Amino acid sequence: MTIYTSRGSMMILLNSLIQPCMFTVISNNVGITHGLIKLGNGANRIMTTGNNGGSSEYSEALSIELFNRLVGLNLVKTETEMKVAEGPLLDYAAMYNNALTVGVSVTRAVAFNRPYTKYDADKLLKRKLNAMVKANQGIQIDKYILHIWTQSGKTASIVKRITRKYAKDYKDVIVLISIVNTDSIFFNKYPLRS
Repeated sequence: MTIYTSRGSMMILLNSLIQPCMFTVISNNVGITHGLIKLGNGANRIMTTGNNGGSSEYSEALSIELFNRLVGLNLVKTETEMKVAEGPLLDYAAMYNNALTVGVSVTRAVAFNRPYTKYDADKLLKRKLNAMVKANQGIQIDKYILHIWTQSGKTASIVKRITRKYAKDYKDVIVLISIVNTDSIFFNKYPLRS
């Protein structure tokens, strides 16, 4: 996994993690060469414990792998390990610097067999942001991250533009938009379990 993130985006991400912040949106590019990727402990745990329905283990595993490599987030609980009341779920909880618990929701911005639109982005963001901050996981969450995987820069731009409209409604939320070079994330095809 190769992560391309600007110095400015890294500083914004790190500052947003350690300080009370407003709604923060950053983006990066991720290159994955499947034959060469070695998943860490957190990613492997997500792959082996599964989730509460759906087909997103691979995107969730690569999400914790990315955050572990990028800023040192360590997996605390997977979706299936959290005590859940009725209602929305987080995909995993992670620890930053042994002091801050981060709740992460992972999603994929994709429209099958047609171009991705502003309407798609708005619908996705509204659903995921509302669910994420309402999630009751039986664990104290200090920060929230919405991690959005996209297939192209064009889709990432649409998502980023629409994301701005939600800035005033959410505090201590970081949105990371990752442009990735593989379809495996979008179709939950995991060619390699390490």
